[in-house]
Amino acid sequence: RLSRGEALRLLALGGSGAASAIYSIALYDEEDAFAESACLNAIESDDPQLRDAAIAALGEMAVFTNRSMSFDQARRRLLELRGRYPEIAGRIEDALDLIEHGKRLPSRPM
Repeated sequence: RLSRGEALRLLALGGSGAASAIYSIALYDEEDAFAESACLNAIESDDPQLRDAAIAALGEMAVFTNRSMSFDQARRRLLELRGRYPEIAGRIEDALDLIEHGKRLPSRPM
């Protein structure tokens, strides 16, 4: 679990630290909008490691956190990404499946 400042620093540096940072933001940052925005920005990264981590983090965020988000924008952006990168369509489908599963879960206390 990283502080937001440390996560942002690692994102700026790139590499494997950035992938860890996006997971930390997705799963632990207290602001839903910030976490979603960070992941949506990261799925557009030229760094495939960061992009893949952000895709997975969006799915995990839907299932393993108690975020009060609809994930509509995430679904749209993932579908667009699937069209641009057919080679990672499986990973994107996994994230979309987790988002759909997360929508059916009852709210959970943090």
